[in-house]
Amino acid sequence: MKIFYKRILNKKGLTLVEILVVLIVASVLLLCATGMLAPVNNLLNSVKGNAHMDAMCNTANEYIRGMVEKASKISIMPFPHATETAYALPSDPKIDALNNQFNDYRNALNAGEEIRAFAVMNNYPGDFRLYDFGTICKVNESDGTKTNISDLNWGLPATDMQTFADLLSERDGGGEDKGGKNWNDFHKFDAFNDDFYSNGAPGGAGYSYQVAFETKTSGGDTYLTIHSQMFKRTGQDECDHRDGGRPVFKKYDSFEPSNQIKSLSFRLLNGKASYDNTSDINSISADGTTIELVTDADGRLTQDGLVILYVVRTDL
Repeated sequence: MKIFYKRILNKKGLTLVEILVVLIVASVLLLCATGMLAPVNNLLNSVKGNAHMDAMCNTANEYIRGMVEKASKISIMPFPHATETAYALPSDPKIDALNNQFNDYRNALNAGEEIRAFAVMNNYPGDFRLYDFGTICKVNESDGTKTNISDLNWGLPATDMQTFADLLSERDGGGEDKGGKNWNDFHKFDAFNDDFYSNGAPGGAGYSYQVAFETKTSGGDTYLTIHSQMFKRTGQDECDHRDGGRPVFKKYDSFEPSNQIKSLSFRLLNGKASYDNTSDINSISADGTTIELVTDADGRLTQDGLVILYVVRTDL
């Protein structure tokens, strides 16, 4: 027993220097391990982010499919960028083409049919979102007249109803000059809420949704393909001046893709889509990996987005 206690009492502990050396070595090893794991964490976060954006594109594609699959007529048209000093649109052949197409559809409407519209448009902060305008014109069953839906007039009196393209151009405040409402009221047409565009993090960096369309005919049937992709804003020019509290930029934002294109093809159940692939609208890059946005010689965006008009029957 004495021998046992003697061994314990004679056993030496670690000195302060030895403890410090052990702590330093452990810290160095921990830092090395953390540095080695950082790329893995970044990769996991990137994969998670891309998966979320892929899911966003797939959700939007299915949303669009649900709107147009039963359409008897479809027109996919560009919407030009507003002027630099105001949001009122200049005279533009694209605006004329959009109004002419709307009037053609309107004049040819039959009982039980209505014109609906959605768009991928530049919003107030400068990103692009999907907007669903629902019905913008239908036949009044009681007297056979073709009636614009008053909810689309941004608060304008029914007697001062503007054309569809004019209403779109007034979404940034131009409507206020005619007794209409501003951008906040336009948000009632959002197909998805803010969190949808923030990569799953409320208040996080916003992303833009872009889309390109293709049609083909096979065996007498028409097929529509939706190509979707998420973009992140990579540059924005400094504010030139403020107009009623809104920043007005001399130039336009720049964007880069954040994920791979997600595509969805389906057969149109009624009629054929009217589609002009020579129009100034988004297209797919030659390698099929990127939606090519329409830009000027300096790489700046030159249009506010795409507008899709379509006709559906509601009495089937």
